Amino acid sequence: NTVSSGWSSSEPILARTPQDVLRGRGVKPALAPSLRVLDEIRDDPSVRKLLFCGVGCAVQAFRSVQGQLLDGGYLDDVYVLGTNCADNSPTAEAA
Repeated sequence: NTVSSGWSSSEPILARTPQDVLRGRGVKPALAPSLRVLDEIRDDPSVRKLLFCGVGCAVQAFRSVQGQLLDGGYLDDVYVLGTNCADNSPTAEAA
């Protein structure tokens, strides 16, 4: 899930609470460094389940490392939610 700090910028988050999840609602699909949270998951043994949300290309990238997370014992369960492709418009008016 990503949280936008501006119209066209997004940052991935590791949502741990219902409030964290709600922060990401209504987000415009965007290109974001979604895989950045994987280091946080690897370093935190309390994270055992993951719902990865992302645009198609981010999902494809995640799928390429998903097995390592499961087989390496970092996660017990993984769920993936793919969204529509991102619009790379530079401004809200161009979208």
